[in-house]
Amino acid sequence: MVRPTSDDCSAWGRAEAPARGAVGRCPAPRPWRGLIPGIGEFLNMFFPFARFGLSARFKEGLGMEPEFPTAFNFQVMLDDARNRLPDLYQRWCRLGSLFASIRHDELGHSFEHLDANFDLVLRMLEQEQSRALGCYGKKIEGGVMFAQISLSKMWLFSVYEIVRQTCETPCAGQTQSKSYCHDNACVRCKALRPVRDRLNRFRVPLAKLQYEYDRVQTGKQSNYHAKMVIGNESGSIGWETYSSRTNTTETASRLELSNFILDTLEPFAASD
Repeated sequence: MVRPTSDDCSAWGRAEAPARGAVGRCPAPRPWRGLIPGIGEFLNMFFPFARFGLSARFKEGLGMEPEFPTAFNFQVMLDDARNRLPDLYQRWCRLGSLFASIRHDELGHSFEHLDANFDLVLRMLEQEQSRALGCYGKKIEGGVMFAQISLSKMWLFSVYEIVRQTCETPCAGQTQSKSYCHDNACVRCKALRPVRDRLNRFRVPLAKLQYEYDRVQTGKQSNYHAKMVIGNESGSIGWETYSSRTNTTETASRLELSNFILDTLEPFAASD
């Protein structure tokens, strides 16, 4: 395979520029050929320190890595994502605290912190897919793609549920969760509800195999499958869905939805 020049890799870093100066550059030579789909090779390709860096520290401290390679590889990925995207992690933490405050839940913020880790890991993987598409004109397939598809869906389901549950808390001064105050300063009306409704358009077909429907007008349709796409520039898994409730079709990537959540809710977190 002929290694492309930096000019061939313009798609690298568009979704979320990495912090280590890799923007616009192809990977340094590695002892692998083509785009090998195995998860072990994936770790060696993009996390070479999995064997020689962080895991060496684990070996010295615990001597357990050979027994638990999956656990240690996960730790490496989480540590790397947190180190590369610290500001993004803090943004999710602020949202988690906002959600918990709205629900009057003293412990709830910890759950959003856990989900934030996988948003970061997925963003790192999306960057790698963007880089592969830009440099080689193809995605990283096999187990890596399977994991990305599954994790993208599970991330969506998890973040939707915490948004939905938080949105069940009545507006300030009200007791009924089904009514809305429509106050411009109300986080529930101006941010939580729009985020919940947009996420639901993608959650329903992915979780229930039916499009979002108007219960009165159309009823259910079984075995409806959202069309899956992957962004050439973002490297992110996305879905094209139809809603009979709004009679519209929408396509969005996981990365777009993640940014939408942060951008919509963060102003309220800052003022909380």
